Amino acid sequence: MHPIVARLLARLIHAHIDQEKIISHDAGFDEADKIRKSEIENITEEHNRLVEKERATIRQLQADLDESRRRENTWEIRDHRKISDIKYDDAIYGPDTFPVTAERDAKMRTEVALAVKQDKISPPTEDQWKMILSNHPATCVVAGAGSGKSTTLVLRVVFMICHLRIRPREMTVVSFTKDSCAELRKKILNALSIDVWKSQMHPDDAMRLEEVSHDLVRTFHSALSRLARRQFPGVKWFDFLDDKGSNLDEGDDFDNPIAGAANLSERQMEMLLDAYRTTFAEDSKFREHIVHLIKIECDRDLLSEEPEKDRRGEILKIASARDLELVTRTNEKWEDEGWIMPGIDPTPFVAFKADGHPFYANGRVESTGMPIFLSINGHINERPLFSKSDTVGEGTEKFAIFGALRVRRDIIAKFFGGNKLDIRTTKSIDRLACRVKYIATTDFAYQEAPRFEIQLSGEIGKSDVVEALYSQASFIENLSLEVPDALAGLDPFKQHSIEYHFTSALARFWPRFEELLRNQPTPVMTFNRAFLLLGESHSHRPLNVSSEALRPFTHLLVDEFQDISPQIVSWLRATQKRVSIAGGTPTIMAIGDDWQSIYGWRGSAPELFIRFNSHFPSSAILKGAYVCQMMENYRSVAPVISDAEKLLKKVTVKIDKRAKAKRPTEASDHGVRMVTGIDFSGNSNAVIAEIHEQLSFVNSLPTSDKNKVIVLSRSRKVLGTIQDKAGETPGVAFHTFHGSKGLQGEVAILCDNCDYDMNHVFRNAVYKASGQFSQTYDEAAKDEALRLAYVAITRGVRRVIWFLDRPMGAATLLVP
Repeated sequence: MHPIVARLLARLIHAHIDQEKIISHDAGFDEADKIRKSEIENITEEHNRLVEKERATIRQLQADLDESRRRENTWEIRDHRKISDIKYDDAIYGPDTFPVTAERDAKMRTEVALAVKQDKISPPTEDQWKMILSNHPATCVVAGAGSGKSTTLVLRVVFMICHLRIRPREMTVVSFTKDSCAELRKKILNALSIDVWKSQMHPDDAMRLEEVSHDLVRTFHSALSRLARRQFPGVKWFDFLDDKGSNLDEGDDFDNPIAGAANLSERQMEMLLDAYRTTFAEDSKFREHIVHLIKIECDRDLLSEEPEKDRRGEILKIASARDLELVTRTNEKWEDEGWIMPGIDPTPFVAFKADGHPFYANGRVESTGMPIFLSINGHINERPLFSKSDTVGEGTEKFAIFGALRVRRDIIAKFFGGNKLDIRTTKSIDRLACRVKYIATTDFAYQEAPRFEIQLSGEIGKSDVVEALYSQASFIENLSLEVPDALAGLDPFKQHSIEYHFTSALARFWPRFEELLRNQPTPVMTFNRAFLLLGESHSHRPLNVSSEALRPFTHLLVDEFQDISPQIVSWLRATQKRVSIAGGTPTIMAIGDDWQSIYGWRGSAPELFIRFNSHFPSSAILKGAYVCQMMENYRSVAPVISDAEKLLKKVTVKIDKRAKAKRPTEASDHGVRMVTGIDFSGNSNAVIAEIHEQLSFVNSLPTSDKNKVIVLSRSRKVLGTIQDKAGETPGVAFHTFHGSKGLQGEVAILCDNCDYDMNHVFRNAVYKASGQFSQTYDEAAKDEALRLAYVAITRGVRRVIWFLDRPMGAATLLVP
């Protein structure tokens, strides 16, 4: 026992004995001793209190002792671990793969061998089999020119449907043009019609084979339309508004639209002009920048000579001379239709001037001066206004009246800057009467804004200011950027520069234009806006898309992948992410060739294909996408391929590879033969003679392509001149370098140079601000000029002849 505890116990025992003695003695006391007894009781009470206190002290000491002993035999454990964030896989594809078993592999090869034996398809090479049988959810196929990628793509579709048991309704095959889609559909239909594969399809799909094949293949914009119409019911596409205001249905097949006035309908141009006029009338800052642009262009014209302007001036002079007669005769045709009414002055008057040449309106609203144009399209209620034999003008200036009306319509579209009443039907007359009688003058006011041509630094030629605003905004959106945000993020331009005033005007114009589209009786939307809304844009809340609408985008097979833009990359990524979130397993197969990327002027870039892994990430478990190459060229002979590849040595951003010629070279075949000193604007007889000479050569061959000779030029003007001189010649096809993609001819004849030596200040700034490219816009365009020439040369099967004034750009790389 602890010594302190022992001493305390002893004291308690003695105290207890003393207490007993006191009590015993107290029993014999008398009454007189009661007082002393009371004192003794008080002492006893105090004593008891002290005893209890001592006992409490003992209990506390014992507790302290027990605690001390407990601590001596206890471990103290402290947890120093930290709670860490759990890692996650942000990849879109994998880790699951397609169930490509050895049995399925062998079965597909056996079936293909049978189809080859029946002469229904060509036998795939081992490189092509790698694409056909890929088990990876993200496959990147580098397919060179003439590598047979279309046939291989068809067999991949067959394998997915018949052996991997994927329903066509869960797939979308994307091709770049309407024509390539039609060709691909036909090939898929033919393949799936083969008994051995048709029997393995789902019965519902086999019964609807033609419909299934059609729905399976889409252009990018057709595929977007399929999805967007479910998200934005009733929307009309601005990109496909025609002159009657009609549009495309969901099932319609259509090409990807290209921004630019040359491709805009009259209705589209009028909507752009409406936004332009409104902005000019209501926004003083916009007016200020437009005036500066006019001054810059006027000063530039005074300092330079433009040969083209003389020709344009001659056309405008002739058209102006006959314009009053056209307007007067049109008014006569409308006399009995009731358009002349109180408040309308039916007297023709000069509504505008084009390069100083006057052009007339048919009449005007008296209260506002609003010009009235009758039958700009040459019809009343779809009925031709004149007969085909009618003419206008006299003597040598006599011209077919419908041709004159078309020229007049184009001139109005290009040069007239005011709003107008465009009367084409008798129904429009009733609306005109109502507006003149009941609508306030302020709601029916005439607005005019200046129309002039502008040329940004780096552009090949001039374009209408409204066209320039539209095309440059479209370029920005093709980079998956919002126009106002992108413009605000550009490096500053000098205040006196054309780029500064153009950028400032565009920043104020574009929101007005989009507002006008939204406020139409039936809302109108551009495809660019739909791509942005359905893509990964951070300026919009993600849209909820139904699982049913997403179903066709579960498995994507994309042809010509090198020509897609950042905008389309964003949409594809967002769509397949949504598929994954909805519980699906997205897959993608990208087929392309960076050597054939030729649409940078509208936002495309080969870097998107070259860096496929970074844009379409696969699970870390799969270690990136599966990449396979198909570089066997079945189209061109070796000398053609060799010369074409010489151009690519100067391309800075590319995949290093080399094509293998599979077509045997005959003694009469050759690569590029260059002919210099050709003046295409004056004498191109040498080209015409060469066309006929090469046509004779091809006709002497035992077999030949349907295009015996394919004539190509980068310039539509040069191409048109040669085509006019050559006339209609069976077996001879005429295309631009861009338009020849996917085509071939036994002999390719190239006309004019293919080079780029510009400084596009505006687009360089946009490229930099986007942060998406390793090159400036000019550097990318210089590479693209070389690739464009490569595409043109590889259209030739046996021979290539290149006519030019003197070698420039790509052509210099072929000079001995």
